[in-house]
Amino acid sequence: MYGLLQFVVLALDELPTIKGVLTLGALGIVTHRLYFIRGEHHLQAPTYLKLWMLSSAALISTIFVAEVHELGANASQAALDTFRTFGLLGLFYFGPLFTSIVVYRLFEHRLRHFKGPRLAAVSKFWHLWKVLFTSNNDLLDQLYHKYGKIIRTGMRQESVRHGEDKPAR
Repeated sequence: MYGLLQFVVLALDELPTIKGVLTLGALGIVTHRLYFIRGEHHLQAPTYLKLWMLSSAALISTIFVAEVHELGANASQAALDTFRTFGLLGLFYFGPLFTSIVVYRLFEHRLRHFKGPRLAAVSKFWHLWKVLFTSNNDLLDQLYHKYGKIIRTGMRQESVRHGEDKPAR
């Protein structure tokens, strides 16, 4: 346990430096490029959320214990430092991770050549937000009218209008 706490203290000392920021940013980008870019990870979202919550609790606890035992901080100062450190870790890791995902979906994905709303290419939340205020059929009609017969409607989805543009009876 003593060795782990010393490692945590050394890692925390590196975090606010350029080296720490670049390391976390590179880790975020590499995580996307080597892992998240393949497969259908959106199907595993509940599992990832549980893992993130458990690992966050473990990390926060470890940072807090390191702050109190190794650095001799009082509990309130240690709690403040712990959440500041956890926030910086999240910002410096998840910021580049999500930026890498957005850049990939907009400029490198195999569906990038299909016309459609740019936000639809980035996230499913765009479509969810739109169908709260209109029906999916009306939304698709609007998109076909604006972008043509083949449109990109999501990160990995496209829609094709077949036949005549006559409304159903």
